[in-house]
Amino acid sequence: MKLFIKIVVMSTALIFVSCSSKEQVKTDTTKTEVKTAVVKVKTDAKVEVKAMPMHLKAKADFEITDTDKDGKISKDEFAVKVKNKFTKVDKNKDGKLSKDECPSFDKANKDGNDFVSEDELKAVCATKFAKMDADNDGFITLEEKINFIKASSKK
Repeated sequence: MKLFIKIVVMSTALIFVSCSSKEQVKTDTTKTEVKTAVVKVKTDAKVEVKAMPMHLKAKADFEITDTDKDGKISKDEFAVKVKNKFTKVDKNKDGKLSKDECPSFDKANKDGNDFVSEDELKAVCATKFAKMDADNDGFITLEEKINFIKASSKK
């Protein structure tokens, strides 16, 4: 009887939304799934993170970035994420990103030199923050983040 109740509760907790690939994606996850995803994202387990469903990656990233746990990402929290990302991908620790270090090099390299500075990356990320903040309240909610990712994947 306990197993039946557990299955019923779990199946009623699932919410589905349409994706660009016309497949159904589960958008509600258990706390354990999110915690596991957070650990994988924090430890940069690239193969495991790539295999994660989009909604789970989004929730894990949101959980990590929302440092004050108020359910939204502020511009300051986003800036810390950008700084941490810059530091992490700057493999040779020279304070700038080469083409090899920066996947979005061409988009971020606004001045056309041979590297992306932290300021250039901040500018790209400020634009991304503004696009994600659909209601322009200065914060990104999980819903806004997921909607942004889904819209971006359609392009």
